[in-house]
Amino acid sequence: MSLKLPQISREIILKHTKELGREIFVIGMAMLLFITFVMQTYAIEGSSMEPTLQSGQRVIAEKVSYRFQTIETGDVVILFFPPEPTKTFVKRVLACPDDVLEINNGIPVVNGTPLTEEYIDPTLRSYEKIGPIRVPAGYYFVMGDHRNASYDSRHFGFVPQKYITGRVVFRIWPLSEISIIE
Repeated sequence: MSLKLPQISREIILKHTKELGREIFVIGMAMLLFITFVMQTYAIEGSSMEPTLQSGQRVIAEKVSYRFQTIETGDVVILFFPPEPTKTFVKRVLACPDDVLEINNGIPVVNGTPLTEEYIDPTLRSYEKIGPIRVPAGYYFVMGDHRNASYDSRHFGFVPQKYITGRVVFRIWPLSEISIIE
């Protein structure tokens, strides 16, 4: 006994191929819009954000909230590197527009109040003195959590708001270290 398979016409194959092509196109466009306007993954390279983030980890940054709310001191952000805007960096916001920032013996003081930085390992803190300086309107002062190994606003200056593209919200790799970033 032999099994007879139905003949599939060329027209049916073309019809299904076109439908599949349209579906792939729609899914691709939806993914492109999602990555462009909603969320994106980033790989951490280097030690500038230790101990919060280590080289080789992957994070998700959301890109929506800063359209509706302000960037705040303490936010971990993705930004375009001001001297070379084709590169992205991950840093922590220390001072916002019109804030007066001073760093005394490595302790950031914003508008006269020392920042509480539980995320800083004391052995990774730098001990320089900066300021006082006023952050210009539309700009931010950012630093890495590993103050001794971070190339940040102390070196390249203030970051324009338009260069801050998202807020880091989750660590997703390695799987054993999945967590919310605060």
